[in-house]
Amino acid sequence: MLDIARLLELGSEPAEHALAPDQEAEARAAAARAEAAFAQLSDAHREVLLLVVGEGLDATQAGAVLGLSPEAVRQRLRRARMELAEAAAQGEANSAGCRGRSAS
Repeated sequence: MLDIARLLELGSEPAEHALAPDQEAEARAAAARAEAAFAQLSDAHREVLLLVVGEGLDATQAGAVLGLSPEAVRQRLRRARMELAEAAAQGEANSAGCRGRSAS
């Protein structure tokens, strides 16, 4: 099954340099948007992203885990990245809309 905890663990490595408070707040907001976009993906797309991006498997290795050919993994990964980009863009647009409304 999907290991969300492992993905979040990969993203929580300690930084070498501390961020300024405003940068840290923006980084937290960006991480929340990324997590929300990731949560919108289908299970198949989350799974392939976790294996290839999170765990560092190549298409052949991920295919062995998923029972797919390497070409099918590459296609699924491309679609997953597109879906993630669309979800992130939608989240960013929603976030900008909320900021715009709260500023007026």
